[in-house]
Amino acid sequence: MAFNIDRAGTTFTGKVEFSYPIGDGKQEHGSFTAIFERGQQTEIENMREEFRSYIAIIKAIELGNLEPSAADGLERKSLLPIADKILVGWGEDMLGGDNDEPMSFTAENKKKVIEFPGVANALVSAWNTLTDPEVGKPPTSGKSRGNGIGK
Repeated sequence: MAFNIDRAGTTFTGKVEFSYPIGDGKQEHGSFTAIFERGQQTEIENMREEFRSYIAIIKAIELGNLEPSAADGLERKSLLPIADKILVGWGEDMLGGDNDEPMSFTAENKKKVIEFPGVANALVSAWNTLTDPEVGKPPTSGKSRGNGIGK
């Protein structure tokens, strides 16, 4: 199928799914349709790489592979700024109030949503999956012969 870049638009939608604890300690499943900013590939890759590097250093410290001093001067990274940048709207399946009414997309409601525990991570994860150029690519390695070495 032919591709018309001018019709691709500046936004796209995707399903965001996450779990959260409820009063009795059980997990509740939530989902909503997010409207994401398309963004430029360079900007997307820069945001991904910045966050991946931060996480890699923190994990290496936690595993004992790096000294805690490796974090000296390291600016704490959060998914909140990324979630705030990429989320530009949502569908009518984002509900609020006592009557489960569709919640309007406002700056105040957006902040409330992305700061709900787990939502920023789920937003960035869904966005990453939808914008990752590697998604849907066939594997490049050959079939393993059972010994872990493809021949």
